[in-house]
Amino acid sequence: MEPDNIIWTSNPSLESNSWTKSIALNAMRCGKTLHSGGIVGPRFKEGDIVRLKNGTSPMRVIKAQGYAIHCEYLSSRKQLGFRTQDDFVLYHAITEKETQEIKELSVKKETEMTVKLYKTVDGNRYGEYKANDGDKLLLLMQDSNTYEAFAADQIKRVMAFTFDVMFNGQGKVYSYLGTEGDVVVGDLLLTDEMSIARVVAVGTESESATKRFKGVKLAAVRLG
Repeated sequence: MEPDNIIWTSNPSLESNSWTKSIALNAMRCGKTLHSGGIVGPRFKEGDIVRLKNGTSPMRVIKAQGYAIHCEYLSSRKQLGFRTQDDFVLYHAITEKETQEIKELSVKKETEMTVKLYKTVDGNRYGEYKANDGDKLLLLMQDSNTYEAFAADQIKRVMAFTFDVMFNGQGKVYSYLGTEGDVVVGDLLLTDEMSIARVVAVGTESESATKRFKGVKLAAVRLG
């Protein structure tokens, strides 16, 4: 008796048939594997460096199963769910220098995500968050290089100025990096692609903001 996690097909002519690939993907989603006398398996294996056919960013294959592979971006370690191998090509021409640069970028991003810098409300002393000490935050202070504990209302997270906008007056809110004073709630903005957005909040200290708004602020005059 064959194990129940195997699906067999005996038609070798279906090696490149899209229907077979669809069956293979569905089998993979159910935790099964597709086998055939004519199917030789995926082109890519775990550890291979690939990229999407319509992309440029290198990814490492972390799991290969049937016609599908599971990858993660080298620069951010963000994972891309299982997709058919035909969506990818081998990321050739990657040099040792490029590999090292990617690793360094990954370490830098990971450090930026984990290091939290705070400043005291009084005196503007700065310290790096290390842990919680009961109901207080334990910081390694820069000026004394010693650990000190602060209540939440004694310190403030050091964050870039960000503001939120909503396009076409409804839907999802998007956060952008900015300069304090440049915009206020209610301002109308026009992107370089000619889309109109309205500022709905300022000083949001959003961690999701990664880029500045590319466009202009409109000087609106109410009519009627």
